[in-house]
Amino acid sequence: WVDTGLDATVIGLRATRDRLAEAIELLGLVVQRPRLDAAELTRLKARAVDAARDRARTDGRWGALMVLFRDLYALPTELHPYASFGATASELPKITAADCRAFHAAWYVPKNTVVVVAGDTTPEATRAAVEKAFGDRRGAEPPALSFTEPMPPGSLKITIVDRPKSAESEIFVGVLGPERRDAEWPALAVAGQVLGGPSGRLSRDLLEPRGAARAASAATIDVAEGPVPLVVQAVAPAARTGAVAQAILEQAEQLATTMPSQEETEAAAGRLSAGLGLGIGTAAGLADEIAGMQVLDLPDDYHDSYRKELRDITPALAGKVAADHVRPARAVVVVAGDAQVIGPMLSRFGDVKVVDPTRDFERKRTIQRDAS
Repeated sequence: WVDTGLDATVIGLRATRDRLAEAIELLGLVVQRPRLDAAELTRLKARAVDAARDRARTDGRWGALMVLFRDLYALPTELHPYASFGATASELPKITAADCRAFHAAWYVPKNTVVVVAGDTTPEATRAAVEKAFGDRRGAEPPALSFTEPMPPGSLKITIVDRPKSAESEIFVGVLGPERRDAEWPALAVAGQVLGGPSGRLSRDLLEPRGAARAASAATIDVAEGPVPLVVQAVAPAARTGAVAQAILEQAEQLATTMPSQEETEAAAGRLSAGLGLGIGTAAGLADEIAGMQVLDLPDDYHDSYRKELRDITPALAGKVAADHVRPARAVVVVAGDAQVIGPMLSRFGDVKVVDPTRDFERKRTIQRDAS
């Protein structure tokens, strides 16, 4: 399988113990000497273009995240690496076999490669197989990427990813927090759980008493470089979109201005601690966890150190980090839904840009603020 995220591509396979060396040899060939055939690339691009067009028509979440990351990581004169959440149907045909070969030569180098093996084997057998399959360790340093500090919007930024006649809206509110390896990052994660954990404020406000939303949550999204996004997500009937967006912004404002209680803080930290490394009970889950830690440049004792950091977080620290970073007045709001229905509701909070996901998120119109 192949999984490409914001920071890395993971190429994996499963094999029985007696075929481990053969499997690693095959993996080495795929990683180091792919064919990158022009005819095959043409076929793959055609499928990818069809999939991208289908996402633009039917996947509101994908469309919202495309805009959310573009706006969170906006720069005045350059493109931030995280501003491109995915590829559109018009971008994919421009990729050539020469582009792929150049990308592979630049990035698929030994100094930028980590091999993770988990399962019923020994260090000696694994090392021998990996050294044989990945024997050539020469190669230049990978290119240096520019992670210029993104510029937060000067005021609340609202965009509708238009999905005409959609019965539901998918609502995203994002802010940027400290870097992943910053000492304050665990406190941001706790603040996010206070806001949108399984028993957090949004759950109590939107799911239990009013039933205005079908789903509501908040969590950080891991990135290896620069500020980490804290993103609130909710799904609501189109007619309740305005009420749900207002509740999210109000709860975020309260979190930024009022210190959470001791009970909330301890419950949030406990949930994060309990959920850490849940997948490592299987070989595949363990390999995924180790690969993720390598991508984020986390230490081998990360689980133990993170649990200790969570235990040490106080309401005052969680409140301070929320006050510094959870600023609704400068947040990015993206809603995938029927602009004809939800536009007037959202215009109470500010100007609303409406974009068309089937036309590369081209601006369709702007709905002026109507505070009335």
